[in-house]
Amino acid sequence: MSDTICNRDCERCPYPDCICDGMSYEEYRAAVKADREAAREERRRRIIAQPVHTEAERLRKYRALNPEKVRKYNREYRQKNKEKVAERNRAWRNAHREEISAKRRELIKEFPDYGEHIRESQKQWRKRNRERYGESQKVIRAFREYLGLTQAAFGEKLGVRFYTVNKWEHGVLRAPWERIYEVFPEMRDFAQ
Repeated sequence: MSDTICNRDCERCPYPDCICDGMSYEEYRAAVKADREAAREERRRRIIAQPVHTEAERLRKYRALNPEKVRKYNREYRQKNKEKVAERNRAWRNAHREEISAKRRELIKEFPDYGEHIRESQKQWRKRNRERYGESQKVIRAFREYLGLTQAAFGEKLGVRFYTVNKWEHGVLRAPWERIYEVFPEMRDFAQ
């Protein structure tokens, strides 16, 4: 029999000669941890033994050997470059819009409940946001109409698209008040 941990639930273990018999919970957890470390070390040895011919293989090997460093670097990069990452994601979604829509339609055909589930969760999300941001929608719309601006013109001054302004006015998204007050300082008095 192998000396690895066979089953998390020793009370129902199918092996009568299990090595875990008589172990305390702490000993069992230590054995599980040691088992994982051994598997991780074996995986590292296999990766190290692989020859590297291209830059892509070198990067793949580095990522496999240093997952914590890679995760930390990625997290820091995304934090520092939020706008750049968001723009890249937006560009990718725009370039693959048809594929994404096709996949969504395929899921809805395959799982009829999926489409209903998505629609229902979107309704609940919108309702929650309307309740949460209800007052702000009235203020933004009243101020925009007071200025005589369309949603597109108002959004252009704030550096967003018209449908973002529409979502603010309908309570779907929270409005960035700091930015609005920065561009329209007179709105502070209007809001009160």
